[in-house]
Amino acid sequence: MPDFVLPPETTSHIPLLNPADALDLGASALVIYFLLGFEEQIEAGCLRETVQLALQGAQVNMPLIVDVQPIGPRVVLHQKAIELGVSYALEGGADGVAIPWSSRGSFETVLAMAAGTPVWIKPTTLQEASAELGEVLDMGGTGLWLDQRLFASRDPVKRLEEYRAQIHQPEPAG
Repeated sequence: MPDFVLPPETTSHIPLLNPADALDLGASALVIYFLLGFEEQIEAGCLRETVQLALQGAQVNMPLIVDVQPIGPRVVLHQKAIELGVSYALEGGADGVAIPWSSRGSFETVLAMAAGTPVWIKPTTLQEASAELGEVLDMGGTGLWLDQRLFASRDPVKRLEEYRAQIHQPEPAG
């Protein structure tokens, strides 16, 4: 886990809100991390929580987006881990998935598995985001899934405006 100074000793599921409370606060979707590359009980717990959140969300008409996180020490083939995470997410009832960008071929596989379910990519870096987004949109992806790195950029609003223009006013292919 490159974002941490020290690796975590334990991994826990910590729900922030239940779907009904999230809806009351104005949320438009539920999001859950699906951790891959850890012990079997952690991955099984992620699948169980995904299914439960999908069922709870369906009761209040809230879609579930699964953020696939292939970050554990057991991840050997990053692209295959992403594809496995997407498979688990879709089987668990996800209405959309957010995945790390890995390659065009892997993304094509994910889109085929998703069969019309929205797929967002998490860009490799903010500097690569526009190029990766262009490729994703050309292939039929939904858009970008941005994280805290956006707020560390020099001008987050300007970046968002650039991404918005690219997504909602794409230039014709030429």
